[in-house]
Amino acid sequence: MHYGKFPFRKIKSMKIKDFLPYLRRFFMLFNSVTFFIFIALVIPVYFVLPQKGRPYFLLAASWYFYMSWNVAYLGLLICFTALIFVLSGLMSKTDKASRKKAYLVTGLLLSFGSLFLFKYFDYTARISADLLRWMGILVTPLQLGWVLPIGISFFTFQLTGYLIDVYRGEMKHEKNFIYFALYVSFFPQLVAGPIERAQNLLPQFKKKHSFHLVTFRCNIVRVLWGYFKKVVVADRLAVFVDSVYSAPDEFGGWVTLLATLFFAVQIYCDFSGYCDIAIGLARIMGFQLMTNFDRPYQATSIKEFWDKWHISLSTWLRDYIYIPLGGNRVSKLRYFWNILVTFTASGVWHGAGLTYLLWGFCHGVMVAGHRLLFGRRKKNRNGLKTFLGWLATFVFVCLAWVLFRAENIQDAITVFHNLTSYSDLGMLIANGDSQLYQCGLTGAELIVAMVSIVGLFTFEARGEKLLLSSVKWVMPLYWLVLLLLLFICLIFGVYGANVVTQFIYFQF
Repeated sequence: MHYGKFPFRKIKSMKIKDFLPYLRRFFMLFNSVTFFIFIALVIPVYFVLPQKGRPYFLLAASWYFYMSWNVAYLGLLICFTALIFVLSGLMSKTDKASRKKAYLVTGLLLSFGSLFLFKYFDYTARISADLLRWMGILVTPLQLGWVLPIGISFFTFQLTGYLIDVYRGEMKHEKNFIYFALYVSFFPQLVAGPIERAQNLLPQFKKKHSFHLVTFRCNIVRVLWGYFKKVVVADRLAVFVDSVYSAPDEFGGWVTLLATLFFAVQIYCDFSGYCDIAIGLARIMGFQLMTNFDRPYQATSIKEFWDKWHISLSTWLRDYIYIPLGGNRVSKLRYFWNILVTFTASGVWHGAGLTYLLWGFCHGVMVAGHRLLFGRRKKNRNGLKTFLGWLATFVFVCLAWVLFRAENIQDAITVFHNLTSYSDLGMLIANGDSQLYQCGLTGAELIVAMVSIVGLFTFEARGEKLLLSSVKWVMPLYWLVLLLLLFICLIFGVYGANVVTQFIYFQF
């Protein structure tokens, strides 16, 4: 949307509402110039300010960051924050279990009720209308048409997790609203996690953090590594993946297989790249965010995959859904049910749609099946068994990603059908470059993508920890890595004219 040049000459006569259209032009994706300017201002000012002023400044910066997307989003975020703050305060002032439970239920209903209205109501209404139409009852579904606030699923889980912890007595009510609001709104992890726990993040805002050059050097490399994953790998693969999955019936098996494998890499690089940026920026300022990924594609079982993938979400679901349902200390049938409920909830958390639900359900079936077949004991495996376990896990995860990526069930079925037919190999070999160009990539682009992928996983498997420890002391190596990453991101990153690619998990 274009609003024209800013009317500087009329600025004195402008009201607050007149500024809003211009503020919306400066929304801050992590890979936007606006965000780079924002960071270049926020971090130095944060360290220059006295300790008493830092929380206020950081909260104002975080709220401005969120407001840059949509001013109304900020109002909703503040309302959510104030609601949980008040309810947890009331909960801490009473000893009656019934009242505490009432406050908890009120908070959960209002939080998840709002999330339902924004994220699931329109889809549920359409599905209900289709079901009634199938039964011969014609109705027009009510559609709210509300724009989904960015990051609402993340901060809803973070807020409700805090409220449950206060109810359980695992966390004391935070009496200072500024600290509490900062825990909810801290800009590095506000819109796409990690989903932090109050026990970890909230106390850190009360401590004084000093600037450390070694910390800065280590984490600026981590930030650049995150940008490498995003702009060099994920965004390049997205061009190919989007072309194939937007019209899956136009492509054969080999192209579809390549797109499916590419999406597995794309979503990992996109989301883990964001987390690297968020964690790196937070650590530069002295804050420790939880690790969200631990080389998930090296997992040799589906359970191990979920121990390594989106760790903040999987542990949240474990602590607040799976364990309260009884966990694994129940009968096998009940255990199977608990797992299915937990993973189906994971699918629904990601989005409104049957594809997300089935994605979560399939993972639940596999996790439960693995436990029922192999138990909890870790068995010694030889090299072949380890390889076969990794291969089976990776193949299943990639096939499940089809459900996650497909626009609807029909497209998912088409993709699965394509994956059973590979008659297009001759055409792909004969017209490889034109086939790739049809998908948005040239042969050279594909080579860059493949080299980047090999370099990415080789580095993560063998060199990441060594590098992060060595940059503390070996300055030539540090500058080499820093300049190399910066050069690669600038030269080989995917950029468009006035277009910045959004991170996938921002939509959740």
